Amino acid sequence: MIFGGVSAFNGIAILTTSECQTVSFAGKGSRVAVAQCFSDSSGALPGWLAGFGMILVGGLIGLVSLKR
Repeated sequence: MIFGGVSAFNGIAILTTSECQTVSFAGKGSRVAVAQCFSDSSGALPGWLAGFGMILVGGLIGLVSLKR
């Protein structure tokens, strides 16, 4: 449930930051993904798509953890 909340919170942060035009995700280890914001088109995904995706994934993780 904590991971879901953190993911949703980071998605909101990406959507509200004006300097985050594009986002790239980098893996650190087997379970950690780090989102890096870019102010130009250097990232892999548009910022709005990454933000909404993180909110959706976070909400689903939170929902599944509450049902258990």
